[in-house]
Amino acid sequence: MQKVTEVGKFSQEIITEFGLSYNENDPIILAKNRKKHMLKRHGDEFADFEKTYSQIPDILTTPDYVGLHPDGKSLQFVKLLEENTLVAIRLDPKNGNVRTMYPLTDNKLKNYLDAKRMRKM
Repeated sequence: MQKVTEVGKFSQEIITEFGLSYNENDPIILAKNRKKHMLKRHGDEFADFEKTYSQIPDILTTPDYVGLHPDGKSLQFVKLLEENTLVAIRLDPKNGNVRTMYPLTDNKLKNYLDAKRMRKM
């Protein structure tokens, strides 16, 4: 079994805003192997990957924007750090599961906001 760490919880605001079938404080988990994926796919896109990776709990707890992916299977949390950072979590039946993290350009964030795919929190 792979090692997982709880990195956040669903807030009532997020549950209500997106009509999720979670309870307040249901966990958002991060599997150890996801870091390797993020580093391989997006590591060189960050000024300081390790620093940003360590901020995942803060991104999930106090996001600047949150959006529901069009397929309805994941939430995207965005925090305005040194780079706009998006953390995507899969909406599994019992918890949220962090899948990836990557920088989001200002233009892409604007497009998401204009299309109503993201909401300011």
